[in-house]
Amino acid sequence: NAEEEIRIIRQGQGMLATQPIPPDVVGHVPGRKPQTPYDPALGRALLDRFGYKDRDGNGYRELPDGRPLVLRIASAPDQTSRLYDELWQRSLQTVGIKVEFFKQKWPDLFKAAHAGKLQFWELGMGGGVADNYMQAFYGPSAGAANLARFRNADFDALLLQSRHVVDP
Repeated sequence: NAEEEIRIIRQGQGMLATQPIPPDVVGHVPGRKPQTPYDPALGRALLDRFGYKDRDGNGYRELPDGRPLVLRIASAPDQTSRLYDELWQRSLQTVGIKVEFFKQKWPDLFKAAHAGKLQFWELGMGGGVADNYMQAFYGPSAGAANLARFRNADFDALLLQSRHVVDP
């Protein structure tokens, strides 16, 4: 729930992200609406549709094969991370997803992320070049800038093509 994050954790000092490139960087598309609004009812419907249901009645969903669905979120042992943990737990509980937190110091989490050992970790970035943000999704950057190891050939081709576009 990004609006709750801005209101509570960031004390109103933020804006809803609508794309990976922030507003002050060339490549940001002004006026773009968020593609994934916070909608627990839609989230529950999608989970049901793809077979992630609460089969045993404990309030939490299971994988389509019946094993428990548990999201393991890495988090640092500090006050701000605790606030994020609480927000993630509340938000995911509304759709019936169980959460476990893996608490480690930030440098250890960073090493684990580069080694591909984390299921989920929230990490921000800054900078003034659009390419830096898009590298987080670029397949050949897996394990470096692309810590999620996301791979999509169409995206990779478009990113390479975009490098030939002249900045306005």
